[in-house]
Amino acid sequence: MSWLRNLSCVARVAIVLFTKNSGSILSTAFGAAMVAAKSFLMPNILTTPEWQRGHAGEVKVARFLRDRGHFVVMVKDGAIAPAMVGATDKIVLPDLLVSKDGVTKFCEVKSQTPSFTRRHGRYEVAINAGAMRQYRRCESVTGLPVYLAFVIDDDIRFTSLSAESEHRGDYHWYPVGKLSTL
Repeated sequence: MSWLRNLSCVARVAIVLFTKNSGSILSTAFGAAMVAAKSFLMPNILTTPEWQRGHAGEVKVARFLRDRGHFVVMVKDGAIAPAMVGATDKIVLPDLLVSKDGVTKFCEVKSQTPSFTRRHGRYEVAINAGAMRQYRRCESVTGLPVYLAFVIDDDIRFTSLSAESEHRGDYHWYPVGKLSTL
């Protein structure tokens, strides 16, 4: 689908050129046609198996925590990543805001199949380094701790963002054996 992204970029440039040179009626019609073509050709992210698996994991963790006396706010609305917006930038928020007994924390949910690493002889799960930076900023700005919940098959495992992980490539890796089950 890279050709579609390129087409979309070309369409934006064409719209700017049409707007500057000839007027808004033609550019608006061209823009509307591109939006219609793009929505027809590109799948809705909410119907992808990856999104559905992730969302099911978020619902499962929220239900798990509610059943144990926590109050849970599902921060995400559809496919849009929730964010706090400042004067010059934004910080992406974790999936859940969880409170119990006067203690509030964030929880990011990852639905994954663990990877076996021969180097360490163990199963591991990972979180993207870019997301990790965002969640660490969230912790520092809000003062609320961020926890990670990994949905692995029918099991839910938790760890704090500050728990020991190994940064390899674009990911932070956590050994499954060191994750807690609450």
